[in-house]
Amino acid sequence: YTVVFDEWHTQVDIAPNGKDAKKLKEKLQRYLPPDVANYDDWNELFYDPARLAESLVLDNPSPDAVDVKLFSLPPGEHYAALHNINWRRSLSSTKTKTHREVHSLLGVYASIHRVVLLHVALFLACIFFASAHHEQKFAVHSMGGQSRAVRFATIGLLVPIHGFSWVYARWEVTGAALSINSCSNQEILRTVRSLVCALAWLIPALTYRWVRKLEHEEGPLGGDLRIALLLHYAVSAIGIGIGLFIPVYRSDMLWPFTPTPLQVSIGRYLFWILVLGVKTWLSYHGLIKQIYQVIVTMKLSRIMREASLSVTEFVLNPSWTRDVLEESTLWAVTLFLFLADTQFWFTIGCTVLGVFVHIAQRSCEVCSFLTEDAVAAIPARFRRKVLSYVNIRDDGKDSMPMPFIEVWDRIIEWLRYEGKIT
Repeated sequence: YTVVFDEWHTQVDIAPNGKDAKKLKEKLQRYLPPDVANYDDWNELFYDPARLAESLVLDNPSPDAVDVKLFSLPPGEHYAALHNINWRRSLSSTKTKTHREVHSLLGVYASIHRVVLLHVALFLACIFFASAHHEQKFAVHSMGGQSRAVRFATIGLLVPIHGFSWVYARWEVTGAALSINSCSNQEILRTVRSLVCALAWLIPALTYRWVRKLEHEEGPLGGDLRIALLLHYAVSAIGIGIGLFIPVYRSDMLWPFTPTPLQVSIGRYLFWILVLGVKTWLSYHGLIKQIYQVIVTMKLSRIMREASLSVTEFVLNPSWTRDVLEESTLWAVTLFLFLADTQFWFTIGCTVLGVFVHIAQRSCEVCSFLTEDAVAAIPARFRRKVLSYVNIRDDGKDSMPMPFIEVWDRIIEWLRYEGKIT
């Protein structure tokens, strides 16, 4: 108790009403700092036997002595050594804090990075499809590329952007208990593995640079360019697939995923494919395509169409800068709307799916579902399913037990009082 108390408080005062008033530390007055241990961290520690066994250390006779862990002793000596546990070191934030309490959007992004990646990829794909209806061929050496295939390859640059932003968000929210804090062989190997995984996100950027180089040298129809495009599409698809289907690193998993039957997983993927497909199709025709038409009608300078060699000449041009700011603002608002209506389509999808599930659970009796008074049938169904021990009358009809009638009348009375039924 003393260790837990000292983590947050300095002393106990007497409140005006005579009760105890715990005084928080000065740095904890407004909000909890990122690296201060709290009850959730201690609960996670005691819930994980492996981490708990590594964390519980005994008092050392001297500061230079090697730490002795409680569970390194023979099993028969554990109980006798409990009073020697150094709880201040065992429950410190360096051993218990797996995730920092960051007060920024980085913590949110670390949790929903897959949602952001999927939506931005779909949004960019819709923009490039919309541009294909207006520009058949861009200028030579343009920023976006001459052909549709090269312009579409720009989506692959999302992989390094997403990868490094994810790595940074993980580094920002990872607590001391999971951070690299020693120079042991295991920690060095873990550091090298993390560095290699981080650098692997650069592969789509390198293949895209190769594609643009071949386009400049061979033109949009070169044979080597087609091979480079296929390779770039492949590594980009793998990178996006890793970002979508591998949501966490193994070191981030405090507990394994809950096992899910194969048919349930297939049903979930089909549901999301249908919902996102309908959302993207309607957003493309009703929003993105129209915004692109507005930009074309306004004759704004589009950075993807500009020649890469002359961009530096336009950067300080007031009219070009104005056009880029206007176009960026239009696309930023469009992206916000594209992200925001996902909840709307998810709700519609759940409603439609819920109707079909409900009908299936009622043995597909659609007529009774649409016409019967389900509320009036609750007493009889409750009697058959819950109070099955009640005897049936001689004429074959159900006999309603008096206790249930009293309870049911009370329920109806409260439902009418709360305005749930009339």
